[in-house]
Amino acid sequence: MRFSLKWAATALFSSLAFVMPASAAVYNLGGATGAGSLWSFDGPNLAAYRAAITDPANFGPAGTIAKTINTVDVASVSPASLAGLNGFIVPWTADSFYTASQQNDLKNFLLSGHDLFILQDDPAHDPIGALLGIPTVSNSTSTINNGTAPFYAGPFGNAANVNQGGAFGTLNAADVAAALGHVASTNASGQITGAYWGDGEYAPGAGRLVIITDVDMISTAYGLANYSPLNDNGRFALNITAFLVDSAPPPVGPGNVPLPAAIWLGVAVGPMVVAARKRKAVKA
Repeated sequence: MRFSLKWAATALFSSLAFVMPASAAVYNLGGATGAGSLWSFDGPNLAAYRAAITDPANFGPAGTIAKTINTVDVASVSPASLAGLNGFIVPWTADSFYTASQQNDLKNFLLSGHDLFILQDDPAHDPIGALLGIPTVSNSTSTINNGTAPFYAGPFGNAANVNQGGAFGTLNAADVAAALGHVASTNASGQITGAYWGDGEYAPGAGRLVIITDVDMISTAYGLANYSPLNDNGRFALNITAFLVDSAPPPVGPGNVPLPAAIWLGVAVGPMVVAARKRKAVKA
């Protein structure tokens, strides 16, 4: 067999189909039921958010983000109930809600490449964040929040003066930095109210992680978030969701260095060239 450029190109793209898998058209997003009554994933205060993320005008083939979100109620966290999910929302949840085993199941879910969206209000409602080393450390001194992408600027527009209600807290800057995270939300006092991690940033192989310190930044409680028409709290919520589900490459940062295209070519083509040379030598 004669080695040709056409043969190499055909083999290259066949190889890349395996080393660069295409993202699924549907994103399965689970959430805990009964995890805070009115603020559980199936509770009334998150019903409008849930309706907005399953609206095909927002997330779907013809939507703002061309990926459909399928929401899944999870009554009890376990490896079996998490199987098949791309991401999981941890709603407003008392520290005692999850057993130690269930907390570790959610941590392992993140570490195995899946996404977590954690809504932790105060030090008594941050079990998963605390396990990950990013607990809520104090009460916020301001209800008005602003910041950067992906929370405050994204495909659903720019958000400003995002409000909090009820109980709400802050994150420690040292905790976020130690975990190689990015600050994306602060209040008027400069306290951190939200942070995020791209693929592989929290830990090698981990999925995306978002933590905000008040569930009511995305809920309809206290009249804060509105999704039809969108207000700034609604845009904030949908921009965060887009960051989690969108197939666009995450921001480059510590622990998240994309493999350069030239290296992909070397990985894919190198063995083919060697094999072709061996065949040529045998024939000669």
